Amino acid sequence: MCSLDIQSVCDNWETDVGVKLRVKIGLAAGEMKITHFGNDVERIFTVTGQSVTDANLAEKFADSGTVILSPMAWRLCDKSRFQWEFRKDGHHVKVSGIISEDVISSALSVGSSFSEARPKSPGKLSTTSGLRGRRKSGQSGDSGLSQKTSPELVWRNIRREACYSEDDSAMEDIRKYIIRPVLQKLDDDQPLIYLSEVRQVSVVFINLVHQDNFNDEQECEAFQEAFDIVYNNVHKMQGCLNKVFMFDKGCTFLAIFGLPGYKHEDDSAHVLKASSKILKELGEKENVRHISIGVTTGSTFCGVVGHKYRHEYTVIGRKVNLAARLMMAYRDKVSCDNETYYHSKLPRHAFDELPFIELKGVNQTTPMHEYLGDDRDGKAHAAEAPEYPLLGREKEIDRFLDELHLMTQHLEKGDHRRVIIFEGEAGIGKSRMLEEVIMKAEEEGIRVLSCALTIQDYNTPYLTVKTLIDMLFDIDSKDSHIEAEHHLLNIIKHHDVADELCLLNDLINVKFHVTPHVAAMRGEERTRELHKLLYKIVHEYTAENFVMFVVDNAHLIDHDSWEFISDLAEDPNSVCVMTMRPLQPNKMPSPTALSVLYSPFTLHLKLSGLDASVIPDLACQILDVAQIPKEIKEVLQKRSHGVPSWCEQVLRHLYFQGSIKIVHMEDAPPDYSRLSHKRSSIRKRSISTGASSYTMMGGSTSQIGSRTTAVVETTMVCILASGVNLDDFNLPESVKDMMVARLDRLNTSDNMAAKCASVIGVTFTRRMLEAIIPQYNTKKVRASVQSLMQCQILECAAGDDEEHRVHQHHAHLAASQKIECRCVKDPKDENFLVYPSGNRSNPVVVDIHCRLLRFRSPLIQETAYALLTEDQRKALHKMCGEFLEGQAHKCKACGGGDFVHYHGPQAQKDTEPKQQEKPSLGLVQSTTGTEESYASLKMVQSKQRPSIEKPPSALGAGPKRMSGGGGSRRQSSFAGRVQKMERGFKAQDFKRSSNFSNQAIDEGSVTSFGSRMSGSRLSMDSKSRTSAGFFGSASEVEMEQKWKQLDIDLRGCECLQVLASVYPLLLHHWKGAGNVTKVVHFLVESAAAAVSVNNNMEALSHLSEVSDMLKAISKGRKALENATEMTSRVDREERARIESLQGQAYFQMDRFEDSMPHFHRALKILGNPQPTSEAGVSLRLLRSGFRQLLHVMWPAQFVGKATSARANVLVEQARCLSHVSHAYHMVHQDRRALVAALQQLNAAEQADDDLHELITAYTAIMENCQLMNWSRIAEGYERKALKRCKEVESSLVADDLITLAHLFSVSMSLRLGRGQIHPAVDSGYHSKSVCERLHDNAMELQCLPLLAQALLLANRERDSVEVVRQLFYLSEENEDAIGKAWYYCCCLDLLLEEGVVLENYEECVEFTSESAEDPSFMDDAIPRFYLLAGLALCASRKGNWYRAESWFLLAEAIHPPRLETFMAANAYAKVVECELLAYCNALVLGLKVTLMRKQAEKAIKQLGHVCLAFPVLKPRWLHYQAYFHMLSGDSKTGREFVDKAVEVCEEHGNEMEEKWVLYNRRRWFKKRKVNQTKLWTPDGDLDWHAKDDPGATEIKYWLPMPPPSNKW
Repeated sequence: MCSLDIQSVCDNWETDVGVKLRVKIGLAAGEMKITHFGNDVERIFTVTGQSVTDANLAEKFADSGTVILSPMAWRLCDKSRFQWEFRKDGHHVKVSGIISEDVISSALSVGSSFSEARPKSPGKLSTTSGLRGRRKSGQSGDSGLSQKTSPELVWRNIRREACYSEDDSAMEDIRKYIIRPVLQKLDDDQPLIYLSEVRQVSVVFINLVHQDNFNDEQECEAFQEAFDIVYNNVHKMQGCLNKVFMFDKGCTFLAIFGLPGYKHEDDSAHVLKASSKILKELGEKENVRHISIGVTTGSTFCGVVGHKYRHEYTVIGRKVNLAARLMMAYRDKVSCDNETYYHSKLPRHAFDELPFIELKGVNQTTPMHEYLGDDRDGKAHAAEAPEYPLLGREKEIDRFLDELHLMTQHLEKGDHRRVIIFEGEAGIGKSRMLEEVIMKAEEEGIRVLSCALTIQDYNTPYLTVKTLIDMLFDIDSKDSHIEAEHHLLNIIKHHDVADELCLLNDLINVKFHVTPHVAAMRGEERTRELHKLLYKIVHEYTAENFVMFVVDNAHLIDHDSWEFISDLAEDPNSVCVMTMRPLQPNKMPSPTALSVLYSPFTLHLKLSGLDASVIPDLACQILDVAQIPKEIKEVLQKRSHGVPSWCEQVLRHLYFQGSIKIVHMEDAPPDYSRLSHKRSSIRKRSISTGASSYTMMGGSTSQIGSRTTAVVETTMVCILASGVNLDDFNLPESVKDMMVARLDRLNTSDNMAAKCASVIGVTFTRRMLEAIIPQYNTKKVRASVQSLMQCQILECAAGDDEEHRVHQHHAHLAASQKIECRCVKDPKDENFLVYPSGNRSNPVVVDIHCRLLRFRSPLIQETAYALLTEDQRKALHKMCGEFLEGQAHKCKACGGGDFVHYHGPQAQKDTEPKQQEKPSLGLVQSTTGTEESYASLKMVQSKQRPSIEKPPSALGAGPKRMSGGGGSRRQSSFAGRVQKMERGFKAQDFKRSSNFSNQAIDEGSVTSFGSRMSGSRLSMDSKSRTSAGFFGSASEVEMEQKWKQLDIDLRGCECLQVLASVYPLLLHHWKGAGNVTKVVHFLVESAAAAVSVNNNMEALSHLSEVSDMLKAISKGRKALENATEMTSRVDREERARIESLQGQAYFQMDRFEDSMPHFHRALKILGNPQPTSEAGVSLRLLRSGFRQLLHVMWPAQFVGKATSARANVLVEQARCLSHVSHAYHMVHQDRRALVAALQQLNAAEQADDDLHELITAYTAIMENCQLMNWSRIAEGYERKALKRCKEVESSLVADDLITLAHLFSVSMSLRLGRGQIHPAVDSGYHSKSVCERLHDNAMELQCLPLLAQALLLANRERDSVEVVRQLFYLSEENEDAIGKAWYYCCCLDLLLEEGVVLENYEECVEFTSESAEDPSFMDDAIPRFYLLAGLALCASRKGNWYRAESWFLLAEAIHPPRLETFMAANAYAKVVECELLAYCNALVLGLKVTLMRKQAEKAIKQLGHVCLAFPVLKPRWLHYQAYFHMLSGDSKTGREFVDKAVEVCEEHGNEMEEKWVLYNRRRWFKKRKVNQTKLWTPDGDLDWHAKDDPGATEIKYWLPMPPPSNKW
């Protein structure tokens, strides 16, 4: 029954590596025996016996998906309860099903007992006590099953569970049965899920068939003997023995090369060499009949499989199956696949191609090979002479030659370098460097003895010293030990050491007579005397012959040989040159080695990547060609990172896969020379030497002395194969293997940290890494980060441009291990000690405090990420996404708080509560103690800002929570919120010494930036202050006191930068986690953020991706390839937002026709379809108006009565309608804009859930009413808006203050337009006060021009000047072109209206001319129109009609089609005055009088229409009417208009206009004659006053009258 269940669940199982597993089961019953064998380090067991043989035989009768029983097992079954049939042999039975129900119920009861009996949580396994107790009970006769036995006892008799114990000795025994990579990770407390990886490994199956006549004892001895041979050879080559199992095919060992912690660049060569030795050694055993070995290399799942209570570490994949097939197909051979043959890089003569044999379940496309062995195995190889000159290492060679000359010239001093180490990572070119060093030394006449070590040499004692001594005294060339002894005695002249030469017997091929003195030596004494002897004889020899010892791969020197190297370092007549990899902090060499490496006589030369310029020539050398295609050049320069070995691997890969070809130059394409890289003057050289020679290792002769070099020219070139495109080229596995090997040299903690960091990305913060590493604490992460930085895996990512001091950590370490850090130390990051590998005697100080980190190479990050399985990636991406969600806060300058809000139930339910105390993602502590986004280290703040007086829907829409109603019923999204915030984000930080943020706003006055700069203070008079009371003066003071307590400074806001980094990361991680719901949500949020900063194409791209995902879901397909869910519910608010955002993006791209359908679809989804016909618009207007009337008349019944779900829909409707209203307004469809604004207000009031949306709705309806000339209605809504703000004043926060400041700004604009000048001044000061409290410079730049106008109209000249000066300071600090334009506009107003000179006329002209090429200035027509109209008026008043006409024509060219703002209307008033002055001039000259009259009359009439929307201009219009009639000769009518103008001025409080009207009235109606030539001052620059004392006197312009003599 269990087997049938296994078949139903596990058959056709899809694995992570793309392999579908089929299951076939063979069952047997009978006796079996368990055999344990191993050593003191590792142990293993196997199961044998007749039952095992029967199970193997039954499996042969099984097909995929079947269960076969052996004859014995079938005899023990109740045949009546199963569906079965005999197999062909008539003995084995296939069981296909169950036909008896009671069997099922019985099984269920047993299953429940098992669930009760099994342990609740994992613990430590023990072997002895529990098991012994059970054996005793079984032996006493209690093993039989009684009918009264409980289900639990029944189960315990069927299967004994493991016992748990804390017995340390038992644990040590059990640990020997666990493979080494697993033990290391378990000791590091890593979860089991992270023991699994997908990596390239080499798998070897070893099958041996013993003699048949073994008894039990002989069989055990044979197993142990085979284990020793297999284990020793596998272990020596850094492989891992995974398991041993018995089948009818014999005993099979499974070994793996390349597991975590044991990965090497040349694992394929290691596995072949180990297999060859195993084959040879096992073949020499008499009790072994056959040995077959199969080897494969490829990507394989390596990890834990099984149930959580019973599992094992193994490998799964196609290559594993192939290795098993090769083992059985090719007997008595070491067979391997083509990948192993290719990646081993062993000579071709070491292989033989195998005959084709069809392998079961394998699709063979490449030949298989037999490894014959390499004669060089087990020997240290001498370096070979280079064929080509060395490239890109000129500095290192020069440094070596300098040291070499010091050695040869100052031998007697002995103060030269004794050890020179070339240090670098694998593949960087150390061996090639050593070849060049050897050649240079030999050219200097120095004898060189060189050897290259391999991994198998590391565990061979004295191998390095033996090799060097053999070469020094030419021992290996002697035919016998007798000849070697005589040769050695002839060399050694000191006879006092003759009695000790027998110490060399165990080291080299000599057999000197052992003297009694030496025979009496024991242990350490014998070793010490051997070292002394070696030093004596080597020093004696080198005293006459300077020798250079060369060791390649010195990190593989065995521990015993380091003593000899230490002795060499003390010999002044020799030098030791070595290459080695950087030391790993977790794998430091012996103390003797460290003493050599850090000796003052040791020189370290670090090799880094080659310069990109030499890479093409290097490629030509590798391929032995004269030219390579430019495509190859670009790929190598881009992807190789200057690592020569990577270049070689890439070229090998391209060559063997047929992507490149080597052909003769004449066979290349015609245009090849033009499109290829020609090798420089570097040529291949053929080296011949002089006569002098020294015998080298193995009898070879090394010639030194004279050297000649012949140049060999090649005519071969490299070309690309046809149809090859290298744009999507992927690095070969051999290159990735080098990176994996580098990561595996780390300890398990550091390796885990690197893999987790790779999930975050190339750049990441330490705090985020601490948050996602499972079961790690902060100290452990810091220790791992320090280790990874020492290993050159990570580096500090703080930019060089920051004002951070570079810290040097660990000055005592080698150059490669020193850490550069630019981060400011966090006081919380205290130093502490760690003890690597439990070594209490050599602690490591952890003093790193880097908070922003990055991988030194993106390839390392990609490689580490590729090692993780899909489930691991998903889990880590999920943690990253959750961390980012919880830490995506607004910056501290904005007061903190979340700006990623969830806008629907579907999003809310997927969100888990986050811990508030966790640090933020990308937030790191700055030098001032504030938190900053790491994106701000790389990004520059934007300088754009919205133009003045834009409708509120364009300036901001973001969520605010209503207070007083039990809190918010929803949290709205960021769709419009960032639009409001961007006004503050675009301002640069002020660089002033004084702390303006701490200056209080005093009661009775508002302290402005301008007053602080000038030393004066802007004061509101008592009348204005008391009349300003929106909330009452006491409330205003109370609110201002609350504002002081808010530590907000929007000047340094970095929210946009945070968003630019957080949202892409959120998308990346939720996509990696396969969470479709989250991906859809954050794609919409990213689109909203992109729309807010006018990145419309990016927004449309995100929204298109969302649409594609939703379409895939609707068709039943996966929205993401790794999706964990097939369906994802997107509520209607979300779908409406998608449509609305598309509409906003199109609208901002000036595609009105494309935007409106999306807005209408969004509203239709939300249940509010919009009318399309004019009749429908009228009906909707009546309906919405009636609904609003109900809200006004009975608010208790209709306002705030929506349910929570309905409120979500209504707020989303209001937000969408806000954009619709604005869109219609921009295309001048006022009725439709009014309808949308009414619906927006109704929805916002009915929900009564979002303060910002409600205030936005009020401001929208206020502006629409103002445009419809419904001033009283607009005033009513203004009072309602202010009242709502009053209701929540006690709970106002930073975001609410931004909304409040915007409301005050809109209120100022509307009040000013209505002619309520003093209330407008009060509104402006309130808006300015909030902006200063928040340091919202962008919003203040919008407020100040209007405030200056209001103050000017109120005749508060000094205050107006201060505001204009502040406008200048802010625009300068923020480099704001529009702000500067408004400043010059205000300067012209002061000049024209009051005669105050801040910037004279010529300076304004100069600014206008220079700004004509500024795109940001040219984009906004209103300030340009205002500026040109002011310049035209100045020139007209001065009588410079030529310049006046030019400015006037420029202003007319950009005249706005509709004058919808006060500033535009005021600019047009200047145009009207220009027309009137031109009419006056025509009267004086008597030219074109009729034409000028008509134009002036038309302009005045148009200004009269404008006054309907902006009554504040009515006094000016009446003034101009009076002037027009005076020019026309109708003084009576002119007098009536003048009197009416004075009356309206008094009504509005327009003191400036009133004084000008009265001034002209006195001039016009005086009985005595007036000097007509003195209309203005005689000063041509209008410079009446010094700039330091503006407004000292009052000078008005007199609108001139023609001389009385003229008749008109």
